[in-house]
Amino acid sequence: MGGGDGGDVRIYATGNEVTIRNTTLRQLVAVAYGVRPWQVEGSGDWLDATHYDIRALVPVAVSEPENLHPFALRGMVNKLLSSRFDLDIYLNKECQTACGQASPANSGRAR
Repeated sequence: MGGGDGGDVRIYATGNEVTIRNTTLRQLVAVAYGVRPWQVEGSGDWLDATHYDIRALVPVAVSEPENLHPFALRGMVNKLLSSRFDLDIYLNKECQTACGQASPANSGRAR
């Protein structure tokens, strides 16, 4: 999973353990909300400056770790952001429906 800041997040799964290495808060927020890291807005270095390694135990063993998609971790990452980082996130619901859609008037560019 690319981070947009030059570093790649690495996700490993073995049995009931999932490890996320070299991740920033921006990348974790992107996983938690199903968006790309560049879509997470915020100012200052606090979203990108520190890289984290996270180890989590999951209730059910990962049957195909090589096929684990980062979005499968959304619920777990969302809880982590809330409990460990006391992070409040506000979604722009208007932009969720309109901003990602292309229209013929703008030659296929997203609004």
